[in-house]
Amino acid sequence: MGFPAFPTRQLTAEELKRYDEDGVIMVTGALDKNWVEMVEQGVEEARHAQSVTG
Repeated sequence: MGFPAFPTRQLTAEELKRYDEDGVIMVTGALDKNWVEMVEQGVEEARHAQSVTG
């Protein structure tokens, strides 16, 4: 099961150039806030539901 996540903005030419040069960039504001909150909630629930076997 998956939830679609669409970028909230396109990468700029400068970001693409830096990615080509450095191999990594930080992209702020690229994911919808609601999607990020859903992922955070899932991670927290998984952390609290850990067992000896994982």
